Amino acid sequence: MLAASVMIAVSTTALAKQPETFKVTGPTIIAFFPRVSQAEINREGGVIEASDDFQFYLSTVKQPLKAAQISLRESYSHAFQVFVDGRLSTFKVGKEGVGYYLVAPGKRPRIEKGVMTDVDLLEIASKYFGKPIR
Repeated sequence: MLAASVMIAVSTTALAKQPETFKVTGPTIIAFFPRVSQAEINREGGVIEASDDFQFYLSTVKQPLKAAQISLRESYSHAFQVFVDGRLSTFKVGKEGVGYYLVAPGKRPRIEKGVMTDVDLLEIASKYFGKPIR
């Protein structure tokens, strides 16, 4: 019985470390903001404000992106995988921690670091994907 419990705990831990995978079949933005510990929040006071801004601006771009047929995905980990054009690649979030991974089949990804306003994100997305966004 003890062996089964240990194996389940080990399996769960191994699964938890597997990065989330996003399958890209069209224009996609993966907004990333890794989880932070209470110690990081205490050390860096602006983390909560940055998180609030990140969430607010994401909420305002969802509808215009959807109308332009651009998928908006979110990642709250330190790494994620992207499957596009038959290839799987891993993106590791750097020290900045927050940003946007723009990608589409047949295009090299574009990575923007930092929290962006809705206006800035929509402008960059429009240029990258080559389509108007309103």
